[in-house]
Amino acid sequence: MGWVKIYAIMLPLLMGAVSCAAQSVEKYDPEIDSEIARENKMAEKYYTKSYYTPGLEDKILDKVWDIPEVQKRDAYLKSISKGKRYLGECIYRRPYDNNSYYWVKVGEDFGGIIVSHFNFYVDPKTLSVKYFYPENDSYTDLVTWQKRQKE
Repeated sequence: MGWVKIYAIMLPLLMGAVSCAAQSVEKYDPEIDSEIARENKMAEKYYTKSYYTPGLEDKILDKVWDIPEVQKRDAYLKSISKGKRYLGECIYRRPYDNNSYYWVKVGEDFGGIIVSHFNFYVDPKTLSVKYFYPENDSYTDLVTWQKRQKE
């Protein structure tokens, strides 16, 4: 009988939480759309700059994918999930006027929700990679970041 009472109390609470979560996801925010449009417009300007070359983004993604920490994390996820979970990468943001780096995210896809594992900045001119900390908008060179990972 105790389980029935707990279930009767918890069910409406859970339904309310799911309902609130669904409403917040579906809510339209014109400010977000205008910010995305502004960033896309700035990214379009980038393609007119002389240092863009065809195939550059593939090279950038390959460079990030070859980082040993990325490879190790991908192998670990595949091993613990028996091949069901793995990492993917995407160009999250292209360079624009006051930002000359590509922002590459490496993460897992949980059915429409991407969980980011790594963030990198890549210089399109030199293909040098830096680790990016989005929480405080800073970055460090890859060698320093790799040393910190081993500590």
